[in-house]
Amino acid sequence: MQEKLMRIGEIVNTVGIKGTVKVLLDSNLDINDLSNFKLCFYQTNSKVFIPLQIKTLEVKNNTLLISFIDFENINDVQKFRNQILYAPIEIEAFSLIPHWTEYKIETELGEGIVIDWMNNSVQYLIKIRVQNHDFWVPMVDEYLVVKNDETKTIQLKNIRGLM
Repeated sequence: MQEKLMRIGEIVNTVGIKGTVKVLLDSNLDINDLSNFKLCFYQTNSKVFIPLQIKTLEVKNNTLLISFIDFENINDVQKFRNQILYAPIEIEAFSLIPHWTEYKIETELGEGIVIDWMNNSVQYLIKIRVQNHDFWVPMVDEYLVVKNDETKTIQLKNIRGLM
C-alpha cells in the first residue's frame, strides 16, 4: 500500500470546534490539482494505513485546512494530531519538487551549477554560478531550453542580461 501513497505532511493542530485540522505540508511538495483529492490516509503504530474521506479542503500558504466525513467536532479529530498524512499518488494532487542543487547548468556562457533555488509562488527561480558569477534565473520559457531529470542537467538561453 505504501508504494501507492505519497507523504504530504503532518497534522499539526485542530482549527475551531467543528473538527477541522491544520496540515503542514512537506516542504518538498508542489500542489497540483486538488479537485480529485477526496481521500487521504494516516498510518497507525502497527503500520496499517487508515483512510479518511475529505469533506472540505482549503489551502492557506503551506498548509491545508481539512475536515473529514464523520468527524464533526474537535474531540473527534484530536487523536489525529501529529499524524502523518498520505495521498494516493495516482490522483496527482501533489508532486515532488526536484532538488535543484543536484543539477548542472549548460548555457551560451559555458557550464555552471545550481547553488540555490526558491519558489516565489509564481515560478521557480534558480541561483546559478557560471564563470564565477552568481545570479538568479526564472525557470520560464524565455530562459529555459530543457530540463532533463534523468541526466540532472538544465539547458538555459538568453542569460547574459541577467548577470
